[in-house]
Amino acid sequence: MPHMTVTNGRQTVMIPFEDGEMTAVSLQRVLHFLTPCHGHGTCGRCKINVILPDGTRSAQLACMYPAREMTIEMPVIRLKVD
Repeated sequence: MPHMTVTNGRQTVMIPFEDGEMTAVSLQRVLHFLTPCHGHGTCGRCKINVILPDGTRSAQLACMYPAREMTIEMPVIRLKVD
């Protein structure tokens, strides 16, 4: 199963995803990750910093961004089960 990498510089978590899934859905299975607008892309609270395998960096809304093999930089990583 493909996975994305989430890091804050100290912690790294590998998160699996399914084809066609939005990034926020994948993140919510493993992390405390809020989407107050329920995936409509209107609140901006799910903004993530994406680094693709080719080194390209961009800010994206996780609720609107398709899951893929990438690295996501987040300031805080809170696992659902510690």
